[in-house]
Amino acid sequence: QPRHVNPRIQDTREEALGLLRRYIPDFSEERFDALLAEGKIFWRYLDGSPHYFGRFFDSLCKTEPYFSEEAAKRGYSAVGSDVELLRESAEKMQRVGKLSVRLRVRAELKLEQHLYREGALLWASLPIPRDTEEQSDIQLKEFCAGGQIGASDAEQRVVFWEERLRENHAFSLQYSLLHTESYRDLYTPAEELEAGKGAEIEEGGLPGSTGTYIRLLAERLTEGVKEPLSKAKRFYDFITKRVRYSFMPSYFCLDRMAERCASDRVGDCGIQALLFLSLCEAAGIPAHWESGLKTEPGFIGAHDWVRFYVGEYGWRAADLSYGGAAWRRGDMRMHRFYFGNVDPWRAAANACFMGETGFPEPEFRADPYDNQVGEMALDGQGLRYEDFTRGKEIIAAYEEKEE
Repeated sequence: QPRHVNPRIQDTREEALGLLRRYIPDFSEERFDALLAEGKIFWRYLDGSPHYFGRFFDSLCKTEPYFSEEAAKRGYSAVGSDVELLRESAEKMQRVGKLSVRLRVRAELKLEQHLYREGALLWASLPIPRDTEEQSDIQLKEFCAGGQIGASDAEQRVVFWEERLRENHAFSLQYSLLHTESYRDLYTPAEELEAGKGAEIEEGGLPGSTGTYIRLLAERLTEGVKEPLSKAKRFYDFITKRVRYSFMPSYFCLDRMAERCASDRVGDCGIQALLFLSLCEAAGIPAHWESGLKTEPGFIGAHDWVRFYVGEYGWRAADLSYGGAAWRRGDMRMHRFYFGNVDPWRAAANACFMGETGFPEPEFRADPYDNQVGEMALDGQGLRYEDFTRGKEIIAAYEEKEE
């Protein structure tokens, strides 16, 4: 098996059915085949037989109430954002015009013991927040000796360690920041601009060649509108209303991610963000990747979104997967909110897809596209996620009160 084939694409049919039946005992093979036919279970051929992505059940529970309700009866507990917290935050931003939160995070990496070799050269890096218009008062509260701090405006900002191993110890850090997001209603003016211009578009029948597909899709989606704001809204609506959320295997295993998201109508937060970014670029709308951690009082997890530029409104944000989740649950207010705005419960470490950290890097990283949970390399060879443990936790996350 190739070194970077994702180990999570490993479940056999029997194992996948066993996972479903752990929570839904009478789940039939016919229903399993129906899910496959609908594209709701990610799979690949490995060694001549189908193998299934281990997180397919998490995806079903995240997006389809039937599965989450049935699984909850048998102890399944989904971990994710606090929808009520996000709704309250959006309402406050709409009422006051902005919202600031204080965040403190601890993260660490440690090499798996069986890979330890005394005297080997180890590289380790952990992401830290970039200095941006939204993020300020960034402080490294503590970090392991020898750490080098990346430039505040690095494309992918990290603390980097390089050392000859004398013992197998963890590399850890703690940081804090103030994250402030301002509010602008972009959805309403975009609606007004495209009023009477045929907002419901059909994109079928496009050729599938790399690059050409995205360009022609952007043209098809924006027929009848010229303003960048309206075009960006068309892209947002297409993704949030028509692309189904699903956890994905390592991006290392995937190709033509934006095109596949558009044609297959499936993707996680990063792939949806990449499609929005690609469509904006095809339409001449300045945009850049942004990612890091979602950092709420009761939840921390990797997340991706986009910043885009629209004339008089300047640089604004779009969160495709959160907008899509709001659309699925019928929350139109939050769906409109996440076009032009994001909640401040997040710490952004990356501003460029496949960006540079400014430090030595192996030819292959565990995640070659951005750095959200850390990387390690041994004697110049990049390590896979199963080669080192990763930890992250929220130390504090609270609203900053106005004086």
